[in-house]
Amino acid sequence: MEENKGRIITKKEEGMKTRFTQGAVVIITVVLLYLTFHPLVINSKKEVDYKPHKLISKGEIVNVLENYDFDSGKWEMYLIIAESDKVSISKDIPNGNIFKTEDKNLLKEMKKNCRFIYEKSDIATIESEIFLLKNENIVFRGGIVLDENMQGLQLPNYGWLKVSSRKALSKYCKRLNRVYSPIVIL
Repeated sequence: MEENKGRIITKKEEGMKTRFTQGAVVIITVVLLYLTFHPLVINSKKEVDYKPHKLISKGEIVNVLENYDFDSGKWEMYLIIAESDKVSISKDIPNGNIFKTEDKNLLKEMKKNCRFIYEKSDIATIESEIFLLKNENIVFRGGIVLDENMQGLQLPNYGWLKVSSRKALSKYCKRLNRVYSPIVIL
């Protein structure tokens, strides 16, 4: 027995405290490990309303990044891969859930080379997302498909945009850096 500020602590109470502490450490460790492989994304930023630049017809080529000046301001791109999409994702994309880049040269390269074909349709089951932030504000957000045989973007005001050349998206997305943080705040 040990005396603690006038109260005697029994060995049984001491053992219970130890087991409780060990249990809490195990639970916290498991939660952190889970979040490392299934990160929690919190979107706390105000989004800019993304609108098409002009009316377009089915089959037209679209450059969704054409109006962004990557030379001014701080730019970040996040790619968030849903667990359900990992089954058919392109082999070009490394294992992980969240990827990020602040590389303006990569963003400029994407702007120059990523073209999409307007399909005048929608795909409703897209769960993965891509975000583009300027000075910590979301200026572009859309659903993204990076499958081995199909790649494109689902945007609120365009609908489905298929890449104009095979694997054009995965070619750039594979160059984003994996985020290992268990919690990502956009």
